[in-house]
Amino acid sequence: MKPFLLLLFTAVLASAADEKPANPQLFKHRITGLFSHEREAVLREAMAEIPEVELVSIDFDHAEGTFRYDPRGRVQGDEARGDREEPQ
Repeated sequence: MKPFLLLLFTAVLASAADEKPANPQLFKHRITGLFSHEREAVLREAMAEIPEVELVSIDFDHAEGTFRYDPRGRVQGDEARGDREEPQ
């Protein structure tokens, strides 16, 4: 699950707006397969391993999560893959 989340947030960060925001912003993302309240602890634990991204809330009815992060920031592990361009 961690590799999927890292890939998801890398894609989101790579497609961020051109202007660098002053602070992290809130974003909603659909989470495929999010339907069981019993899996919330696992998701929160996985997200805790990505310090640049904060899981703010989970909406099970709509399978969405609200996350806080800087869309121009780098996610831990980006450098190892080398598939991100530096922000301009």
